[in-house]
Amino acid sequence: MTTETPTPEFLPGVPDPRAQVSLPATLLMVVGGCNIASCVYWLLRALIGFGVSSTMGGAMVGGVWCFLWMALAIIIGAINIFGGIKMKSLQNYNAALAGAVAAILPCTCCCIAGLAVGIWSLVVLMKPEVKAAFR
Repeated sequence: MTTETPTPEFLPGVPDPRAQVSLPATLLMVVGGCNIASCVYWLLRALIGFGVSSTMGGAMVGGVWCFLWMALAIIIGAINIFGGIKMKSLQNYNAALAGAVAAILPCTCCCIAGLAVGIWSLVVLMKPEVKAAFR
């Protein structure tokens, strides 16, 4: 007579891990999309001639540094989206964790929203039943 231990998602009183990650994962993807959209907007403004320096009190911010900063923010946005997709499908724990941590970084246009969503995602990802649900 063998007794099998039920997996965490079937334990009584434990919420379904898929339901727990659904909203934070979706918001992680939204924050990543907003980051990418805002960076593309600012890059287009800089290319058209309405440089970033005109909106920053006359300080010279444009040029190579602007493009490098925006490229970094676009990469972070892509990591957010990829991490959110993996988190929502419970497929790759490390990618979901990377997406949540990248959302917390204060170098994007949506850093306030990213901070809240990133912390919430990390809290959800650290729950044992959610960790166990990833394959």
